[in-house]
Amino acid sequence: MKKNKEQQFFDRMAASIGRDEAVQLMESLSRPAAKSVRCNRRLCPEEELKGEIVPWNAPFGRYWTQQTLPSRTLEYAAGMYYIQEAGAMLAIAAAEQVVDFAGKIVLDLTAAPGGKATQAAELLTGGYIVANEVVKKRTAALTWNINRLRLDNVIVTSLPTALLARSLPGFFDIVIVDAPCSGEGLFQRGKHSLSKWSEKNVRFCARRQESILRDALELLRPGGYLVYSTCTFAVEENENQVEFLLERGLRPVPLPARLPVSPAVTGNKKVAACARRIFPHREGGAGAFVAVLQKEPRSRDLPTEMALDYAFHNTREITAKAGFPSILTGNANKQDLTPGSSGYFFEKSGVVSFFSYERVPVFLFQHSLQLGAPFFDRRRGNELMFGAVRAAAGEAVIEVSEQDAESYIRGEEIVLDLTAGKYFVSYRGMVLGPISAVGKGTVNKFPKALQR
Repeated sequence: MKKNKEQQFFDRMAASIGRDEAVQLMESLSRPAAKSVRCNRRLCPEEELKGEIVPWNAPFGRYWTQQTLPSRTLEYAAGMYYIQEAGAMLAIAAAEQVVDFAGKIVLDLTAAPGGKATQAAELLTGGYIVANEVVKKRTAALTWNINRLRLDNVIVTSLPTALLARSLPGFFDIVIVDAPCSGEGLFQRGKHSLSKWSEKNVRFCARRQESILRDALELLRPGGYLVYSTCTFAVEENENQVEFLLERGLRPVPLPARLPVSPAVTGNKKVAACARRIFPHREGGAGAFVAVLQKEPRSRDLPTEMALDYAFHNTREITAKAGFPSILTGNANKQDLTPGSSGYFFEKSGVVSFFSYERVPVFLFQHSLQLGAPFFDRRRGNELMFGAVRAAAGEAVIEVSEQDAESYIRGEEIVLDLTAGKYFVSYRGMVLGPISAVGKGTVNKFPKALQR
């Protein structure tokens, strides 16, 4: 008799972790996952963090215990945290233990909605990350999450992985592959249904993952690091993919034993050293898998840098007062936005953006959907864009009441006694976004995509 899908899935899990644990796993998948957030380490002082710690992402991963939904707070609007399932925090948290992200050029091949890309971006000092999402309609959520978290070191693209590999071979120090998968670890969240699960789909996902990983290997520089993750339990999509990478010459990067998660399901010592799992019935998060590997370093007698054409910043021209909104000309130095200090200005198609790096490959510049933090739009009379909150300072920042702040993030007009001009709305020191004073009223410039 043909087994139903639930029995098929159970049998597979029993073969991996034993029958008793498979029963516990199935029970855990019937319960809703705990809500959790990842606090923005660039904005949140460690001593102010609240909530039970997510152990594998301490201290910035926190379980959400408030009655208010995490997406409905002023702190969320101010970019103080990212709503992220606890298991999804594992990949970058584990990689951070063994890879120095400082000054690196990073690629997230499958970035939307932005959890891992923004987590990695918060670690970067002096480098940048390319957040690529093949499905273009998903880049809207990715872009707004980047902007809401006040990040200026991210380039958003929507390119086929094969095109990236042909155009930028060996360019990236770190490549993150959060691979499209069968999603078995998300059954308890209702995002993937066991009724739609099949072994055929597991096999399809495994083949697709191999294809993506081949492109990832092309993109990775010699000596660079590959961070591979999924949200599924299937060995074919997890440990078997690590074996695929080892067969192609990558080295396992041993993860620390102190990482409070489960070991890989494997008898291969090399895979066991560099891979970890999360099971809902053990650790409490949704299912997750991570592995960290390193590409063989290049021989010393070979060149170490690609011959690429680069696009350079045009900071000096942009910061000339004739072409810079008056609200920002007095604030730039206060926020350390001077050339070469913490970033540079680029202009593309009339949009002026602030970016953390002085040059980018022309290929990335031309294909970027967003480069850094968008500050203002020349095509619309230098209208302020949401990324300009990074430069908010001095008299341009208007502190408002909690009631007005709540109205502001709902996109409503708020009554303020202001001289006509452009300002930033702030609540308890958290800059929420731009606003214009016109006549006796105001025009709310809080992005519609973020309004609640």
